[in-house]
Amino acid sequence: MAQRCDEPMKPGSGTSSVAIHRQLRSTCQFRLESLLIEIRRTAAYPEADAIHDLRVAIRRGTEVLHVMKIAAVPHRRVLARLIKHLRLARRAGGAVRDCDVLLQMMAHRPTHGERIAIFERQIHKLTLKRIDALNTLTYRLQAGYFAPAIRETIAVLTIRPNGRPRLSLQEALALRLEKNQRHFAAMIRKAIQDPIDRRLHRARIAAKHWRYALEMCPAEMKSDARHCSRRLPQLKAIQELLGNIHDLEMLGSQFAVLPADNSADRSPTGHSAWLRQTRRKRNVLVRKFFQTPLLRAMLTLQNVKT
Repeated sequence: MAQRCDEPMKPGSGTSSVAIHRQLRSTCQFRLESLLIEIRRTAAYPEADAIHDLRVAIRRGTEVLHVMKIAAVPHRRVLARLIKHLRLARRAGGAVRDCDVLLQMMAHRPTHGERIAIFERQIHKLTLKRIDALNTLTYRLQAGYFAPAIRETIAVLTIRPNGRPRLSLQEALALRLEKNQRHFAAMIRKAIQDPIDRRLHRARIAAKHWRYALEMCPAEMKSDARHCSRRLPQLKAIQELLGNIHDLEMLGSQFAVLPADNSADRSPTGHSAWLRQTRRKRNVLVRKFFQTPLLRAMLTLQNVKT
């Protein structure tokens, strides 16, 4: 999946609102075209890397659609329906990705001990679940809905409709950035109060929304460009850190029955030690998350104590 530096930007176009609108329209068109390419690629070859790139493209494209909805362009019902279908496809891809991550992590499990049968059953169960989720994803991608809807959305961008939109793309993007930042701050506050996996995962999703919207900012949007250059690396680091925490939490939840191995009349097995090590690693990452510069800066501004 192409990164932000690969998105087309026309140099020397000036700093007027017309130039900014042109830059944003070009970025939005590029993201939607990339999304259409990833949908076709994943439908033909649903490999792990393709599914990952598809989910990233869906999130980036969804931010474009939200900005267009705020700008009150025509066909808002089409945009809302497209966002819904993309969300369903992303969740199906997320189920496949979760199975892939768990199977990869379980490849490093102990291969001996009394509880090895539990691991083998879980591996078989995850394999079946992955096949089912992959079939659901492939069906949604091959249903024939996405291509016409995305082409219609691109046409709205490239061909100026009759009548002017209520807001420009620049104003709509500024509103979307403000909303995403507020939502991220709210999710962080909840995660600080109770750092359970569900709240940490929601904070990670909020970081993704804010990051992918920031990536849309042209250099001409001076006020947001400063935040873009400073916040993007920090948001990416937080997103990856929370992703690792979520993966370890999923792994631990798959084997919630195994802590019984630590009872008084039974010595801990190698599998129990492996899972305890996984939990300790998860707790270390949570503490590291609380010490990230962006998080501490936001909490200081909000007078929140960790």
